[in-house]
Amino acid sequence: MSLTTILPFFNLQTSGTVSLVKNQETKLDSTGITLQLTDSTIPSQSCRDCMTYARLIVKNSDQQKILEYKIGGITGLLQDQADAFNYHFKLLNVLENTVKIEYFKYK
Repeated sequence: MSLTTILPFFNLQTSGTVSLVKNQETKLDSTGITLQLTDSTIPSQSCRDCMTYARLIVKNSDQQKILEYKIGGITGLLQDQADAFNYHFKLLNVLENTVKIEYFKYK
């Protein structure tokens, strides 16, 4: 894990937020980056060891990277941030077929 992931405010500038709908590509304004939510799962409230999960495909020209977010479970896991193509993506909210992402550009 890099220092910029632990302390992102030192090397990142706020770029914006975006809501993604499952299986629909969304282009980030003037970045050349396209995001697509391929999976999101919210466990039943009665399941104490289940995790909230989201999976995104990030595309930049002819390259792509898969980002996976996992939150909760019996260990209280918090994997709500990931990097791709000089951008940092933070998961803000997960619903069954949508997620909200905040994205930052590295300085």
